[in-house]
Amino acid sequence: MRKKILSLIMVITMCLVLVACDSSDYTKAEELFSAGDYAAALEIYTTLGEYEDAQNKAKECKYEIANTHFEKAEYKAALEIYTELGEYEDAKDKAAYCEREVGMTENADYAFLADIESSILGRMEAPEGADRNQLVNTELAYLEKYSDKTFYDAALKEIADKYIEGLYVQKEALKKDAIWEYQIEWQRGLVLRYEALTDLYKKYDFLSDNPEFVGTYVANLEDQQHLLNGYNAIEADLTEQMNAEDFSWGLSKGGYNIYCTLKNNTEYTFGMFIDVSFYDADGVLFETNTGYVEEVKPGETYIVEVYISDASRVESFGWVTYYDYVK
Repeated sequence: MRKKILSLIMVITMCLVLVACDSSDYTKAEELFSAGDYAAALEIYTTLGEYEDAQNKAKECKYEIANTHFEKAEYKAALEIYTELGEYEDAKDKAAYCEREVGMTENADYAFLADIESSILGRMEAPEGADRNQLVNTELAYLEKYSDKTFYDAALKEIADKYIEGLYVQKEALKKDAIWEYQIEWQRGLVLRYEALTDLYKKYDFLSDNPEFVGTYVANLEDQQHLLNGYNAIEADLTEQMNAEDFSWGLSKGGYNIYCTLKNNTEYTFGMFIDVSFYDADGVLFETNTGYVEEVKPGETYIVEVYISDASRVESFGWVTYYDYVK
């Protein structure tokens, strides 16, 4: 019986010693936590098992360690801990943010944003009247490599592709010699670029603190879209009228001008040049002259008149248009 009593006393004593040790360690961990030494506190809380609220305190330490990484933009380290914490506090939301930051850093996203910023700022600093080919080629030097790069953010990839497409459209347009050959295509490329930049501004806060950028690109997007839509609508209207079976050119009384009567069936007011090329019976181009109409309002009928030196030579003719303005 005496031996049993002694054994019981020893067990109780050991328990008391262990409790005393746990209590001391818990206090030390609390002090470390209060001092901001979360890693050291975590190490102690982890050894305490089920003692008091040590497990919850361990989670709190991990959360604070992750927050420290987050504040230093060490998103990869923070992501690992937030993911482990699961639903604890706002760890899930912060994990999603970190995942995005890591993905955009390790893929092409942030590199593209940096390069397009340099590209745009450089273009904005170009002198008025700068060579268009040089402007386009300089931007492509910054950006064309992103055509086959991997992006984390699919929406940003779409914007990048649209902007690069706009540059290529303008590059191809500039291979043409005559304004009527490239005017509309140049404008189409410009609208693609403006749309992409406006999306960057709205979705990624791109250059939002730069008034010149906002005023040049974002504020002017609707005007540029309006201009392109006007070009396309007027071209379609003219093509339909001039290819109609009852369309014809007339000859003026003096015999030195040909003319045609057209109607503006669009919603746009415009000033327009028409280059008419005259061919003889052998199909040889012998003369090209230009007519001009201005301030043609929606619904108005207007006459295009073009000089011809020798109407008797004309067997056939061709025509092209380009625009002074559309509003």
